[in-house]
Amino acid sequence: MQGEGLSDVALSVLGVLTSAETEGVSLSQITQITNADVFDIQEVLDNWFEFLQQQRIDKETRYSLYIILTFGIGWRSKLVTHNRPLA
Repeated sequence: MQGEGLSDVALSVLGVLTSAETEGVSLSQITQITNADVFDIQEVLDNWFEFLQQQRIDKETRYSLYIILTFGIGWRSKLVTHNRPLA
């Protein structure tokens, strides 16, 4: 990771996670899509642990973003997958 802002790998991972149209994306899928080093991707995922929803599907971990959204005065959290919020 670089000092200021997000690294190129982090931006690539973020792009994959925000455009995923499945029930999450595995580490191997992110690696194939981004052509980045698997260890660099794992470092990004580890650093973003609190922002990720993890599911075990077919013996692998799938990652999707857990996003905090604002509604009016208060904060509400929703899991966002398939580019739409789920209850």
